[in-house]
Amino acid sequence: MRFKSFIIIIMLVAVVALTLGCTSSSNTSGTAMNAANATADRILNSFNTGNYADFSANLSPTMLSAANASWFNTTRAALQSKYGNYLSRAPVPTAGAEQGYNIYLYNSNFEKGNFTLQLTMNTTNVWRVEGIFFR
Repeated sequence: MRFKSFIIIIMLVAVVALTLGCTSSSNTSGTAMNAANATADRILNSFNTGNYADFSANLSPTMLSAANASWFNTTRAALQSKYGNYLSRAPVPTAGAEQGYNIYLYNSNFEKGNFTLQLTMNTTNVWRVEGIFFR
């Protein structure tokens, strides 16, 4: 009976450990993840709509100066030409923390191909985008 109890305890510990292992490999909170997901959706959808206000809603001041409306229009045209319209993204991004920032990688599906959108987010103001990269 003791052996059976021991096995049950070991299995419970293993299940808890596996469950923790299936979550994000970063220190990002659920709130930060929700903010990043909403921001990614807004950015990706803006490539279809051409709505710069949606694209830039959460950009930091530094990002706003680098990714101005002209940059957006040029980038959008290049993405539309190469990839077509945005269709969907993976429901859960790869997430991590690096050098004081939360990093989220979104596998994004378009009509003519796929690419990864990387959002670099502020850890204090989790809605603030500090960097955008296309891979």
